[in-house]
Amino acid sequence: MSFQLDGQPLETTRTPIQPFLQPNPVFGFERAWYFQQGRIMSPDDLSVGRHELSFTLANTPDPRESGTDRITFFIDPAGGDACTGD
Repeated sequence: MSFQLDGQPLETTRTPIQPFLQPNPVFGFERAWYFQQGRIMSPDDLSVGRHELSFTLANTPDPRESGTDRITFFIDPAGGDACTGD
């Protein structure tokens, strides 16, 4: 799994693989495992404006799960309408 932020590779950290304690109600499996991958960023890491985060999943046991997905998000300036809590 790789991430890109605004078209540039984004370094991330992946947690160790852990078992779900009760996977059956959630997934319908007797056993299931998970990990989390991402990056914590400071407010100064992103400029005000539009950004795109994408990830690519490759080399999966099921080729139908491979692919790329993306989201677009916006950073508003400090004191802007999104920061007032109204």
